[in-house]
Amino acid sequence: MAFDYYHNGTDEEFEEYFKFVRQVAMEDFELCEKAQENLERGVYGEGILNPVKENGVLFYQGRVRECVYKQFEEEKAEKEVREKDAWEKREGIVKVIEVGDAAVAVS
Repeated sequence: MAFDYYHNGTDEEFEEYFKFVRQVAMEDFELCEKAQENLERGVYGEGILNPVKENGVLFYQGRVRECVYKQFEEEKAEKEVREKDAWEKREGIVKVIEVGDAAVAVS
């Protein structure tokens, strides 16, 4: 993992900030490793996120969910078009005229 750090202060302030951020990152890494080990052993189960203290995680998960659903719907629509085109080609249909809910195939 790589991080970029930007700081507008003295070298001493940056060093203090960097040490703190590094400590938090190492603690997070260790917590993730332990949680994963416990998940694999069946000791720990997933839980509900705290909406106050973990709102960043909730936001991120929500955005990922939205993007995945959107991508799924786009791919589903593209697949339907491809399947329709393949069917028309297989049946020798040159043009399909749609009138309301009905469709007429013209070859």
